[in-house]
Amino acid sequence: MWEVIVIDSQKQKITAETGQRIRHFRQLRGISQEALALKIGMSPAYLGHLERGLKCPTIDTLHRITDALGISLSDFFSCDNLDSTREQETRIQLAMRQIPPHKMEHIVKIIEELAALYKDETGTA
Repeated sequence: MWEVIVIDSQKQKITAETGQRIRHFRQLRGISQEALALKIGMSPAYLGHLERGLKCPTIDTLHRITDALGISLSDFFSCDNLDSTREQETRIQLAMRQIPPHKMEHIVKIIEELAALYKDETGTA
């Protein structure tokens, strides 16, 4: 009996974290729930249930979601600490808001060059 409770608790935790990741990457891409759901042929209500951890996606559903978001399944799960990543992304977004629009392309190029250098050094992005 205790084993069943532990497994159910772990499943709930994984389901909730998966939903948080879906929402995180969707919002990062600036896509609404409705737009993503329509893009992958899913009801917006069901996508909302996934994001809130009320439903557990199948691998096929998760693959369709990550494809639509432009990320691989491995990248989707590779972030060890999603809260830390969110904090860093928020800091970057706040800093970017202080840059005049006509300078944005320059900043994007700098970030892309830094990402390429990092990838060359480590073999991963």
